[in-house]
Amino acid sequence: MLLFDEHLEDIIIRLLALGPKSTKQLIREILLYRKVTAQGVYKTLKKLKVQEIVAQNKKTLVLSRIWLERLHDFIDATNINYHNNEKHAHDITNLRDGEKVVFKFSSFEMLDIFGCHIFNVIVDPVPISSSLLIYHPHEIFFSSRNESEKFILSKIKEDGREIMTLIGHRTELDKEYSRRFSNIHTRVFCLEKPLYANTNYYFDVCGDMILEIFFDKIILGEIHNLFLSSKYDSKFEEKLKLILFRKGNHKFTIQKNKKKAEKIRKIFKKYFVF
Repeated sequence: MLLFDEHLEDIIIRLLALGPKSTKQLIREILLYRKVTAQGVYKTLKKLKVQEIVAQNKKTLVLSRIWLERLHDFIDATNINYHNNEKHAHDITNLRDGEKVVFKFSSFEMLDIFGCHIFNVIVDPVPISSSLLIYHPHEIFFSSRNESEKFILSKIKEDGREIMTLIGHRTELDKEYSRRFSNIHTRVFCLEKPLYANTNYYFDVCGDMILEIFFDKIILGEIHNLFLSSKYDSKFEEKLKLILFRKGNHKFTIQKNKKKAEKIRKIFKKYFVF
């Protein structure tokens, strides 16, 4: 199931699917489903606009045509496989330990939009005391989807959650990301070599929940070569997007695995104190 009714984002999407609305009208209709403040609605709308799900024409809110087209592609291209108990695996907010849900994408853009949505669903219920652990062989999201990543990072900081990021290489571009975004809430460390042989393997861990991405190997191979031969400028971002936004075979997994998450935390404790 792509949408989860208990979240404000999904109520907004469901209501706008019925037709364009003004913000005031939208708030009135949301109140039929749950208690919410106008400030909460505006904050959620801002996030949905950044994610290119909602668009605004003067005072009218609509679902973005771009997002609707991507959603259509997603439905056509995504193959959902359930592992272990299908009865529980269909609800990613209710996974049992050891259960996993797998999504397959041919589009990086659709993977990223879906991933941003799922990230909030997964991370929000986890206690703030649990740090967010991120492993990226190269930091490609910030360069390719800058506004979405900024919004997510700012939200995590507002919540007071610590972020610890391991980057799998020490190219000039990777070190530039570390210099620009390391701060009191976000700690970044560039490794001399990747943690894993699969250089297309990216993950986020929060609590016992693990989000994994296995990017298309050919596309990631070209991106790795780009990182080795480039410096950070607008031309790099353009080249990165040309490669990354090609059709490929990407896999996104969501799993709850206490043992695996603890093993990853032990790896991160070699580089960070938490």
